[in-house]
Amino acid sequence: MNVTGDDQALPAEGRAEDLPAKRLPTYTNGQGSGSTDDTQSSDASWVDVAREPPSALGEEGSRFPSTATPWPVSIGPTRPVNLLPRCDDGLICQPCLGRLTPLGAVCLRYEVSDAALYRLQKQPAQRSSRRWATMEMVDLDAKDWASSDIVTIYVTQTILHAPIELRMRKYIPNSTDVTFRSWWDGSEMKRYDMPPYAIANLAEATQSYRTIMDQYVKAFVEATIGYRDVLIQTTYYAALWHAEHTQDLKEKEFLITIFRFWVACRITSNPSQIIGEETLGLDPINDRSSKMHGKVPLPPIITPQEQVIIYSGFLIPLSQKIVYLLGQFLKDTNPKVRYTSYLGLFMILHSCSMLTRRNKEYARQINHNGEYVNPDSISALLSGAITMLAHFHANHGTHLFNPATSRCLNPGQIEVLAKTSRLAKAKTRVFATIRKERMVWDDFYWVSQLYETRWEPDKQP
Repeated sequence: MNVTGDDQALPAEGRAEDLPAKRLPTYTNGQGSGSTDDTQSSDASWVDVAREPPSALGEEGSRFPSTATPWPVSIGPTRPVNLLPRCDDGLICQPCLGRLTPLGAVCLRYEVSDAALYRLQKQPAQRSSRRWATMEMVDLDAKDWASSDIVTIYVTQTILHAPIELRMRKYIPNSTDVTFRSWWDGSEMKRYDMPPYAIANLAEATQSYRTIMDQYVKAFVEATIGYRDVLIQTTYYAALWHAEHTQDLKEKEFLITIFRFWVACRITSNPSQIIGEETLGLDPINDRSSKMHGKVPLPPIITPQEQVIIYSGFLIPLSQKIVYLLGQFLKDTNPKVRYTSYLGLFMILHSCSMLTRRNKEYARQINHNGEYVNPDSISALLSGAITMLAHFHANHGTHLFNPATSRCLNPGQIEVLAKTSRLAKAKTRVFATIRKERMVWDDFYWVSQLYETRWEPDKQP
């Protein structure tokens, strides 16, 4: 289901993420060994470790006086949050200058806790309904329901089978509610009318989504990255392996939280369909001009309802926990932590590319004038990626792929680093072209920067 505000009156259409996935039956620790379980549920042993965000997130970093050393234009003021004293207007604080000598004059003026990991928004989609003005999880009023009867349906994303149970109830549409799906067939707008059903209880539905994020992690990973480049596949499957097998509870918590957050982001970026016997009286769309041909779409009002669920229930609290833990890991001098930081940051940066690409594609889908439907949110997302990369390279990057400083890792972890480093090196020219063209939506744009030996951020368009 697309719940990012990118698809309301229109049906969710196909994207790169919607291509048929090549099934990968195994994921490994970098040595070819791994689970051969081809079921679609994740290991229950790590389901409950990362359930809730920390109660107090604390402040990252310190404030330092600055010197008059200018920083390069490439870093630029990206977004005006939590500036260090006198660390703007071309000045770098002395501690950052000394700390970042391998990177050149790049100042860590932004904290990891400032980084945006998803497309921020203050209210859910307004194209399907304007009933919700905030992201607060509020059900329809009692007077809005047309019936007390509850109908249970099952929905799943079109790229995989991961059924979500939703209890639906018929409501009375108001003037802002859209009760049809539409698409263009050449110059002709086609329409598919739908009965007015909405999710009966958002808090209850949140538990259904939580179950999916716990039990279908492997299925989402395989469906999303199974056909992508081997560098991406290798890293994701190494992260799955490490999340399930590490004995360090903090590392396990960090990776599980990222995977749960990552699945939530994929739910916001892909179309869904109703499956099973109960279809709210609807037949599959029988029109080949629709990319939902042969499928039963969901009532449009579910789009803002699902946004509220995903954002308030998952994206907001999980992202807070991720940047909190990532900030701690990037400060940790223990060499063993670098491996976990690398795996987690790889997935976060790759997700940034996918979310950016989706927003760009949707702009074309609705003939939007700009490159992105939500340029400010995308700008914050890209700035967050720069911030995380800056802290990664300042603390871990120069040591991670150095065999001399990675001897404390186990053989499987060393092999993962060696393999991904080789794969990245083989794509040097590809990476250079992607960065030169500022293709921030490309799978490799952000993750390629993890392998730079003298990293500097690109100036964003």
